[in-house]
Amino acid sequence: MKSLSGYIAEAAGKNTHMTHIEDLILDGGVKGARQAILALRSLRDMLSGNSKKSVDITVKWDGAPAVFAGEDPRDGSFFVAKKGIFNSNPKIYKSHEDIKADTSGDLTKKLILAFDELQKLGIKGVIQGDFMFDNSDLKKETIDGKSFLVFHPNTIAYTVPADSTLAKEIRAAKIGIVWHTIYNGSTFETMQAEFGREIVPKLKKTKSVWMVDATLPDLSGTATLTKAETEELNKNLSGAGKVFKQIASTTLKELESNSELNMLLNVYNNSKVREGQRITDTKKHATGLVMWINNRYQKEIDKLKSDKGKEKKTERGADAAYR
Repeated sequence: MKSLSGYIAEAAGKNTHMTHIEDLILDGGVKGARQAILALRSLRDMLSGNSKKSVDITVKWDGAPAVFAGEDPRDGSFFVAKKGIFNSNPKIYKSHEDIKADTSGDLTKKLILAFDELQKLGIKGVIQGDFMFDNSDLKKETIDGKSFLVFHPNTIAYTVPADSTLAKEIRAAKIGIVWHTIYNGSTFETMQAEFGREIVPKLKKTKSVWMVDATLPDLSGTATLTKAETEELNKNLSGAGKVFKQIASTTLKELESNSELNMLLNVYNNSKVREGQRITDTKKHATGLVMWINNRYQKEIDKLKSDKGKEKKTERGADAAYR
């Protein structure tokens, strides 16, 4: 059985966006939905003590910006980059001046810090991670009467007990990074992404960089589900399998192949995640999606001047909303 990280690696050579397991049904069609269920079953087996082999899991950290760092394969010089690294003309930064010429504000500050600090790690090849914090992002907050160190890089806030060893390590660092992808290849254009491997053990250690891998180690025998928890999980997985069998393969193929519809679904679902909303009523969620798509296209239609342009945009909106 292929691991989840293996499936994602097969799906895309470049990792400018890390796919969530729940998104595989949208982005991977029949194969993606099946792989998501199989991966969850493997996780269940690990946590219930029935796994016959180790299970590799990648944790999706919510950092920003995405940071690439390493050696330029063309000349071996150190660089940092954001997602423009895979442009036809790769956009990479080899000096403070390069960064300042292409970015502004907080992004400039973070990339300069990354450039200065990540050089100390002795990176071989190219690796990618999420920027979690710099000194100015760390706050102290009291939650339920207890003191915590808090950083909020994107949509999720991370809290660490203020008197813990971990908090001490974070306060001593100038930046925090979570590494998740290794790239192999003789050029930026031909590089292939590899997920699910440990990166931090191969890097030099420095107090000024707090870093962890996104991989979660095999927890067999350490974190174990109770009998009741296993039964509940089995029930949910069985239900997911039944729903999967009821969905026409043509529907899943349409979601996978229709790039515009796929994009709209992902954007809509992510907007609900950011609002902290859970999908408890699927019919209501679907109705809301249609209304959201109609409103989105109507705003674009209103900006157009020609009748022909308005008509074309209206057709596209109807096609996306009522597929």
